[in-house]
Amino acid sequence: MSEEAKHGKPLKLGFLFILAPGKLKRVFKYRFCILTTFKELDWFKKQEDCQEHKRGGYINVDGCDIEEIEDVLGQPFCFQVKLGSKTSVLAAESHQDRVNWIVEILKFRGIPGLIQLLDSADLSKHAAYALANLAGRKSDDSQIEIVRCGAIGPLLEFQRKCE
Repeated sequence: MSEEAKHGKPLKLGFLFILAPGKLKRVFKYRFCILTTFKELDWFKKQEDCQEHKRGGYINVDGCDIEEIEDVLGQPFCFQVKLGSKTSVLAAESHQDRVNWIVEILKFRGIPGLIQLLDSADLSKHAAYALANLAGRKSDDSQIEIVRCGAIGPLLEFQRKCE
């Protein structure tokens, strides 16, 4: 069985800081991460480890809540991923990188879920960006679903609010 069949096709990859869960010594660990079609954010100690299939861990992002948060332990560009009672704190290397990771994870919510997020104070811009990204795809299916789900009105209303 191929690795893609086992872990999913990569959608986004890059480095993130992951807050190690510990009660005594909480530190961020710099890890190579891959967001996959299996709705998992896999991480590896080194970039080469993904070639050798040495996954260090993963976060299930299917149905998760995500939000930008203030700096944690002096680390800027943080965001947290919550799924049930489990919360993972991550940090990107830049503001734009954080936005890109959040948008890619939010796309798993699908178009109806993104429409609901347009009213969110924290995530409305990310949701609008993700919807616009989906609408701009060459696939007619995404554009048809955006119209079918009624996203045009909420997107235009969001645009008016931002002007």
